[in-house]
Amino acid sequence: MVLLLLMLCVASSLRAQEPGAEASEHSVGVPPYVQPPLAWIRAVFGYGGNAGLNGSAPSTVLGDISYQAGRSLITAGFIVGQNVTSDVPYHTYTEVDLMYGIAFESTVPHYKDPSDNFHASLSAGISADSYSERWRPYGPRMIPDFYPPTMYQYSIGLPIQFQAIYEPLRMFGVGLGLGALLFYNISAFTPSYGGAAVVEASY
Repeated sequence: MVLLLLMLCVASSLRAQEPGAEASEHSVGVPPYVQPPLAWIRAVFGYGGNAGLNGSAPSTVLGDISYQAGRSLITAGFIVGQNVTSDVPYHTYTEVDLMYGIAFESTVPHYKDPSDNFHASLSAGISADSYSERWRPYGPRMIPDFYPPTMYQYSIGLPIQFQAIYEPLRMFGVGLGLGALLFYNISAFTPSYGGAAVVEASY
């Protein structure tokens, strides 16, 4: 009987601590906080410029996809740079990256609505890089022996990337964001470095 009374007392005290109508009466004027869901897959695509490689391939397209667990993330991505003009020779730089990084998350709370998220990450790893110089115009070969042969170079690189993205939208469980990405790569070529404006989708 004594044990039964003790159990009833504990249950009633726990029930009194549960949030309910009484708690809402004492929280008038306090905006409820809605935690945004944590993303575990992120895809980024962007366009920018490469200030390295002696300015030979400044027009840059890049993209990556990341898997995030807590503050750790693994990223696979690419960077492709080309000439801005159509003048010969045509230069193309390609970089394929595999990196490990640390993610930083912050929220911007809103009244009743889900909070916006700010995501930043710093990653480093290894890359496979290629650089080509092509004198022959694209298209049918008009004069077979007039142009020098295309030159190809290959190297292993050490990429470092930093990205900062603001994620104000979420539709059908997918977050949408805008931000910037900075990159630097050390390889047998002249260092490749630059930045890009990016769009992001996270899930």
